Amino acid sequence: MGKEFIVRELEGNEEENIHNEGKNIVRVTVQLPSGDMVSGKDCIVEICLSKEARLTLGAALIRSNLKEDFHFTEVYPSTKGNIVEYFGAYLHPKSCITLICENDFSTIEEEVEKAEKDKATP
Repeated sequence: MGKEFIVRELEGNEEENIHNEGKNIVRVTVQLPSGDMVSGKDCIVEICLSKEARLTLGAALIRSNLKEDFHFTEVYPSTKGNIVEYFGAYLHPKSCITLICENDFSTIEEEVEKAEKDKATP
C-alpha cells in the first residue's frame, strides 16, 4: 500500500495527488576526471532544459519506462559531425557525458537511513 503525497508546482497553484511507495527517487552523482565519485549537499549540479527539451525528455522517459529492456544509456554532448538526439533531446556541446540508468531503490525513508549510516561510518 503506497503513501499519498501532494505534489505542488513551483508556483504553488496546482496540486496533483500521486500514490506511490516513496520509491520515485533520483540520485545525482558527479564523476571527477580522476574517477572519484562525488555526491552530497556540497555539490551543485545544474540541469538546464529548453521548454521543448522538458517535453520531449519527459515523453521519452515515460516511453522508456514501458520497455522491459531499459537499464542504462550513455548520453554524449553534441559535437560537429556528431549531433545525436538522446531521449528526445540534444545534449549541449558544453555538457558532461551523462549516464541515465535505472535503479531499484528502497523507499526514500530507507535510503535516507542508509545515507545517515554511511555518514557515520568512517
